Amino acid sequence: SPVGLLAWIGEKLHEWTDNYPWTPEELITWTMLYWIKGPAGGLRYYKENSVTGPPKDPELRAEFNRLIHPWSPTPHGFSWFPKDGPFPAEWNSIGAKLVYSKKHSKGGHFAAWEVPDEFARDIQNFVTIVLEEEPRLSSLNSA
Repeated sequence: SPVGLLAWIGEKLHEWTDNYPWTPEELITWTMLYWIKGPAGGLRYYKENSVTGPPKDPELRAEFNRLIHPWSPTPHGFSWFPKDGPFPAEWNSIGAKLVYSKKHSKGGHFAAWEVPDEFARDIQNFVTIVLEEEPRLSSLNSA
């Protein structure tokens, strides 16, 4: 029901943010974003990324460790906000080539909404570092 979804979304917006003053219009907007598209989009990530045990396929089973602990050479940036998820900021570099990390004193799971200037600045700083490390990418921008 729409009211049930509003209650569920409202609880997340309250618990996962850093005292952001949500207006009734914002609560309805966020609820409608989920109501209109349905649950499939939000649930897909969890279905595709849940590992309950070794794969049944023998070829995949041999690669199980690699599947669980992948290493990505792709530059990775991480912004940690105190009300975003129950994990330490130090975990952000596991399995990744961490080139940018910022630990913030305020903000939460919805940081792009709560503290948009800080969030945008992090993206700009990350992109600047990546372009300095990967000059070939800057030439794509000038084309």
